[in-house]
Amino acid sequence: MDGMPDMECEATIASELKVFRSLSDLMDHVPSFLYLDKNGISISYFVDKKEVKSIRNLEIFSREFQCRTSGDLYYIVNKEVGMPSIENYEKLLAIPSVVLNYKYLHDGMHHIIFNFSRKDLERFSALILELKERMPGFSIAYLGENRGISRTLDIMKKVPGLYYSSIKLEYDPKKLGGIMEYKWIRKIRYNTPHNVTDAFYKFEDKIPKIDGINMISEKHNLAQLKTHGDTMLDTIDYLEPVIMECQKNDDGVMYFDSIVMTSFYTNYLKNVMADVKTLGVGNVEVRKAGPLGEFLGYSFD
Repeated sequence: MDGMPDMECEATIASELKVFRSLSDLMDHVPSFLYLDKNGISISYFVDKKEVKSIRNLEIFSREFQCRTSGDLYYIVNKEVGMPSIENYEKLLAIPSVVLNYKYLHDGMHHIIFNFSRKDLERFSALILELKERMPGFSIAYLGENRGISRTLDIMKKVPGLYYSSIKLEYDPKKLGGIMEYKWIRKIRYNTPHNVTDAFYKFEDKIPKIDGINMISEKHNLAQLKTHGDTMLDTIDYLEPVIMECQKNDDGVMYFDSIVMTSFYTNYLKNVMADVKTLGVGNVEVRKAGPLGEFLGYSFD
């Protein structure tokens, strides 16, 4: 599914807030995660204790900004309107074809890389003009054709604490029903609770008639769909720093490839297995797993 959606934008937002300067002092490159649930959007910033420049400064930072912890991960969660404004991310994600590829903080500058369909270019351009007027620190570093997933992965490889995982799942399509009865490849648009999936789809055949589906391109069998299932886990979902997730569904076999933070991988795998057990599906196989840099030549489709 590389190259889909067909447009790409890389935006930057300058910030002078002390919290972001302090984060950048701890690590040159701080992964950031956008999470959307029924309460709205939250944005988290994660630092790995094993990768910081100074443990003492991490301890000071943790006390000053009331960090939460998960193993070796220290993180803060921003739910308030500030810089960058969460309200603006809500407007961005309201565009059906937008897929968030990667968000990070570098030298106090927020970077966000995402794809969207040319069909939504007019709507997206209007949003850009609004942001440039409202946010003096907002800038477009790139807007044009999709440059491919390899460029984003090249940026990610600078982060030593990222882990790649590929899992194969076998199940009965008729038992699960709905979207699972069709063949497709999809990209998860942003992080959501376990019982919600909002994704950009490329169907093998024509786009099915499913309630809530948004057609992006009938010619190329592209669509967006948000589905809801039973609540599977009682967990704080924003503890799951999943950067990128691509999935392929093929007649009772599903493959899903993910990039997560290394320190969280064990919990991530445990949660995946718990979800699978709740669904009552068949065999599960971990196909590949390890530091992201070792798999950069591997296809994520």
